[in-house]
Amino acid sequence: MRVAFRRGVRRPLPILGPELITGLGLNTNLVIDSNAFRGAISGWTNTRTTVTDDATTGPNGLVEADKIIEDNDLNTTHFIQDNIAEGSFTDDVSVTYSIYLKQAERNWVTLFMQLKDSSAPGASFDLSAGVVGISTVENAGIEEAKDGFYRVWITNDITNGVANPFFQVVLAEADNDITYNGDGTSGIYAWGAQVEEDLVLSPLIVTEGATAIAKSQSDILTIDQIVKVVFTVSGRTAGTITPQVGFNAGDPVLANGLNIQYLQVSGNPDFSLVHSASFDGTTSLESVRKTSHIDP
Repeated sequence: MRVAFRRGVRRPLPILGPELITGLGLNTNLVIDSNAFRGAISGWTNTRTTVTDDATTGPNGLVEADKIIEDNDLNTTHFIQDNIAEGSFTDDVSVTYSIYLKQAERNWVTLFMQLKDSSAPGASFDLSAGVVGISTVENAGIEEAKDGFYRVWITNDITNGVANPFFQVVLAEADNDITYNGDGTSGIYAWGAQVEEDLVLSPLIVTEGATAIAKSQSDILTIDQIVKVVFTVSGRTAGTITPQVGFNAGDPVLANGLNIQYLQVSGNPDFSLVHSASFDGTTSLESVRKTSHIDP
């Protein structure tokens, strides 16, 4: 979806979702069980793995993170998987898959997402060093969380076709080394899985047996907080577009392409993209997120 702006119009957008603002609607977590991974009680399937419920303290401070343990099968893969119907996704949009993971006996893990065209790109992560390994997706990242957890994610265009997308957590013994002899005891901890139609990562939306939409929590945004604004300008030949939160305006944008700016909330929490009278392009608002730091 694109957002077009006429000359002389300032369009305010509401603050929506926990730590997330978006002018394109509230994000939905398409994973029906975000915090439960044992197949018997969730929508996840366990392949050559067993899952222990509530095995350790999660990044939310509660003892509800599961442990994924490899079986002792030889020369094969060990993973959990969530299947989501292709009709749940808009064709040719960016999808971000994320999950909180913590090393146990294994410290390497690979995330895969099958796309609508049946291809399955992925990325490996080192849960000890906190780094991304080999990746075939459009974007991958890792972010330190509480209690030894990292939030890892991959983003890719979901493409189009008839294949039902799936999302895997695959145990590994090294970077992208997912075929090995399991020992029946080694594994990792997992909590907070999310699949969303978005180019950027948003805060976890907890689900229990059904998809869930981020709730409106505009009252959590306060004066002086920092927000990260991501938007794309296309077709511009004249004029400028400027992001604004309350009374605080960002830098005027003079060129087409992806823009990322950081603004401090001032005066009120209303967000706007303000353009000059001569602006003749269109703008796609990707997201506006609260953040505690400014990326380099």
